[in-house]
Amino acid sequence: ERLELEVNGTADDYFYLIQAWIKCGELKRATLAFEKMESIGVPLRVRTLAAMTRAHARSGNLAVAGTMVQRMKDMNLHPSSIYDLSALLEYYIKMTPVSSSSYSTSTAPPASYPADDTGATTTQRTSSNPSQERVREIWRAIEYQLQRQDSASTTVLSNTSFSYRIYLTFLVNKVHDLDSAAELIDKMVVKNISPELERYQKTALSVLQRLMKHGYFTEVTMLLGQKNAALARVTPQNVWGNLMEACMARNENQTARWVYNDMIRYGIPPSVKCKKMFSELQQLGGTTDRADPTVAGPGHTATGNTKDETSNILNILFNRQPKPVLS
Repeated sequence: ERLELEVNGTADDYFYLIQAWIKCGELKRATLAFEKMESIGVPLRVRTLAAMTRAHARSGNLAVAGTMVQRMKDMNLHPSSIYDLSALLEYYIKMTPVSSSSYSTSTAPPASYPADDTGATTTQRTSSNPSQERVREIWRAIEYQLQRQDSASTTVLSNTSFSYRIYLTFLVNKVHDLDSAAELIDKMVVKNISPELERYQKTALSVLQRLMKHGYFTEVTMLLGQKNAALARVTPQNVWGNLMEACMARNENQTARWVYNDMIRYGIPPSVKCKKMFSELQQLGGTTDRADPTVAGPGHTATGNTKDETSNILNILFNRQPKPVLS
């Protein structure tokens, strides 16, 4: 079979072989198959080059990944699927150095993609960091494809979640553009797309902590509540305490109360620290969260048994306000 593949293998055959080696963790064998494919004149396809780009970028071979990207350019191959575009996204994110300042975004779509159905395009501005600007261009191309593809497809959803996760991490941890990150989170919630941070605890904690540090409490609670609170249920107790503490430090006392209620709602046992802070909030007065005892937790007064009162309570607890103004 192997000899037959070497003699008669098509571009698709080699793509699946290379993908199989990559999934088995055999990047060296995948590279040998790629080189054999070239040597016998099998045409290179964009998805094969994208797969090799992704594999080498993940393994840290950025120079080799870069040669794959350059071949796409030389051959005038343009990735169009979300899967292929996300491979380029991952490569350029790895090529982008960590920034110490925020980066103002451009909302213009990439020049190679139409801005609307008329085919009009928009001129882009340049960036002092080409890799950073390239990341944003690729992201806009991914968003453009999302509008064109069937988002209900399992494969598309998986590729989309991956793309949102790495782009969110890029905005928060690499370029520190938290305003754009907040807008991205809003889009995810509206589209009901989860970045599946619950599967990547280290990444999740770094994203949550930076957002908390800078007062993006609404966005933190949005991330925690996605996919039936999948992230909230695996977030360590101390992170919840840090979130309550950060809210109180910025005088966002009502938000701190919401955080405490969310802990109870998602089955996270409040720590002694959280209970103490909630007690302090109750002593400070202001809005009192009244709810059923099964939701309220320690410190709540279980009153308001009528339908109207219950409705008002739920409105207070769960109709969150837009992003807080940073102090």
